[in-house]
Amino acid sequence: TICMQNQHDVRILYEGGGCLVLDKPADWQVDDRKGELAEGVPLASFVRAMLPQRQHNILTDHDYACGFLHRLDVPSSGLILVATSFAAYYDLRVQLDTGDLIR
Repeated sequence: TICMQNQHDVRILYEGGGCLVLDKPADWQVDDRKGELAEGVPLASFVRAMLPQRQHNILTDHDYACGFLHRLDVPSSGLILVATSFAAYYDLRVQLDTGDLIR
């Protein structure tokens, strides 16, 4: 899946098991914090537009970073891991915290 906006592409490289792996281009912001001012194109809005919110409540829950497990600076590009369920968030968070999953 590709989204065109401002001459940049966001690609979903993997979808399954309660998570997404996104290829974030430069100038997109991992906007996972409530009330944060956007410096770039908001990535959370892209994810919410791609997935039905009623099935993926974590995507609007700022206590769980809207499902984002890490961030990249706006000028940076790279892979972003997003949990699409609370169960996947906890599972992936434990893997990150114990070093079983390396960013």
